[in-house]
This record gives sequence, C-alpha cells and structure tokens, in this order.
Amino acid sequence: MTQNRNIGFICSSTSYGGLEINVVRLAGWMRDRGWNSILYCLDGSPMALRGQENDLNIVFIKKNWKYFDLTGASWLSNQLIADNVSTIIVSDKRDISMISLMKMFWFKDLNMIYQQQMQIGVNKKDFMHTLTYSKIDAWLSPLKWLADQVVERTRFDKEKIHVIPLGLELKKVRTDHSKEMARNELNLNQNSLILGVLGRFGPGKRQDFVVGAFAEIAKANTKIELLIVGESTKNEGSEYEDYVKKLANDLNLVEKVHFRPFMDEVGVFFRAIDLFVLPSEGETYGMVTLEAMAMGIPVIATNTGGTPEILKNGELGTLFSPEDEPEFVNKVIQLFDDPDNMKERAGRAIREVENKYTHDCECEQIEALIETL
Repeated sequence: MTQNRNIGFICSSTSYGGLEINVVRLAGWMRDRGWNSILYCLDGSPMALRGQENDLNIVFIKKNWKYFDLTGASWLSNQLIADNVSTIIVSDKRDISMISLMKMFWFKDLNMIYQQQMQIGVNKKDFMHTLTYSKIDAWLSPLKWLADQVVERTRFDKEKIHVIPLGLELKKVRTDHSKEMARNELNLNQNSLILGVLGRFGPGKRQDFVVGAFAEIAKANTKIELLIVGESTKNEGSEYEDYVKKLANDLNLVEKVHFRPFMDEVGVFFRAIDLFVLPSEGETYGMVTLEAMAMGIPVIATNTGGTPEILKNGELGTLFSPEDEPEFVNKVIQLFDDPDNMKERAGRAIREVENKYTHDCECEQIEALIETL
C-alpha cells in the first residue's frame, strides 16, 4: 500500500490529439484531488504548453529511442527518484520500453501503470513485447473489448488488467445555453430538426458519407438540416474538407448543410442539435459520443470499435453498419418519426454517463488501484 502522493505522467509525443489531451486532463484532475502531479514531456511540445496553461508541475525530457534507450532511462530514473515519484502513468505505447528499462536496471520499485487508449492491431506475443510488458504493474483499458484484445493479442497477465473508462468533466461539457441561444450563436434555423457531426475532417471520419446520405434524408423530411463542425488537421492540408464541402454543393444542399469551424465549447454544438451522428469507420473510444450522451442528445453511430459497448449494443443509442447508406437513412428517418423513443434512450444515456464515465469515477478507481500496488 502506497502513501506517496507524488505521481508522474509521462508522454513524449509531439502531437496534441485525444491521447495527449487525456493525459493533461488526468494530471490536472489528480492534482485537484490532492496529488502532486508531475508531467514529464518534451520542451516546446503542445502538451508542455497546455500543461503550463493548467499550472501543472512540468519536467522536460528528451525524445527517447523506441527501444534500448539506456541513457534516457538512466537519466529519467534519477529524475523520478529526485522527484520522489513512486507511481508513473504511461499513455503513449512508445514510452513503455524506456520505463520498463528503468524498472529492470535502476528503479525496480517504481509502479508503472499503462493507460491504454489505442487498439492492439496485431499480435504482440513475441519475446521482446512480453518482456517489456512484464514490467507493467497495472494495465488500464477504458472498455472491456479493449481489455479482451490485451488477453487475445499479448501474453500480459490478465489479473493485472483493469477496465477503467476515460472520464468526462461534466461541467466542462454542459452549457447553460438554451437551444434557441445555441442556434442563434451558430446562425441556424430555429424551426428545423438538426442532425449534427462533430470532429476533425478526415477520410476515416466519413463526413462525406453523411453528406451523401443526407441528400436522401432531406427528400424524405424537408425539416431536417445537417450541421458539420470541425476543421482539417493542422499542417495536413484541407483536401478532404474541401471535397466534403464541394459534395454538398454538387448535391444542391448548400441551404441545408451548414459547416462551422471547431469550437472549444462543444456544449453549444450539442445544445443546437437534435440528433448526433458518429459516422467514423471505427472509434476506439468515442469521447465525443459520451459528450453527446452527457448532454442528453440522442446518438446514431457506426457499430464498430468501442461504440457498441458504450451504447450498450443499441440500448442507449442507435447503431448502423458502416457504409450502409440505406440503413443509415432509414434509421435517421425512423428516429425523427419517434421522438419519444429518442428521448427515453437519451435519458438512460445521461444516467449511464453520470454513473460510469465521469472524471471522478476515473480518478477514484485509479486511486483505489494505486493503493493496492
């Protein structure tokens, strides 16, 4: 049982997407619960900048080699000992090797927790992965289907796998805006039924699928409009975003399909819409789905990745097969034709989020786990 309240969070990534956002959030939440959170990241990285904005304690590290970075492992081991850190949470799989080296040679008593945020695409039962993973004291999977992947595709001790969902800070998602206020802010028709898509533009996110299908939806119900909020990934070009917008124009949908840039206050987006769509080819863990559920917005999503588990196989939302446009069109029309059913399932979804997916739930489970290490 540990009494040490110093906890480290390491991530050598130079990106700032969902994984990195979750690391910074968790470090801040644990600090707010009385822990001395220390973020170990690269100087000048987006994570470092966001961590500084959140007044986190930050220690700068060097970019480590993927394997056998003995120099980096030795330096970091000395730093963690100096910082009196006895538990470190790793989220980027590229950092596991270095922490494992530390535990092998310099800091054997360090507790390493790996917080999985990505799928395991291929088998990792070889000697090197098995040795590296053996130094992990606890493996956190946010969903059961991801935990099952760990069992199926690695030799990691299943007794050390714990299903702990990534949490939402509900007050940051929810908004005091009324639907009227939100639609005024986004310049949307007050009397329309609005289908909403939120997220960065990319082929895997399938905004083009929704626009193409919406052409048929609009024919069946002229009151329905489509709101797409998001931007292209920085420094990766806007070809796909331009293609989606051109598609809407070519289908004569410019008055029915509304594009808006990314917004920090996503609650305004959710308050403005009537039905949220997640058309992605596969979301490992759809945080945006949980945000919609927390706001009481009905969800229709592809039955891939972690989404079926989050929606309890259709109990809390509607699932459709990827690329099946007729199925998607028919289900959207049916949902708008039965608003009472949508509302009832959305109410159950709110309770699910509040009972299972809040940031307090995540932190409490991690704290309880640390006490057992």
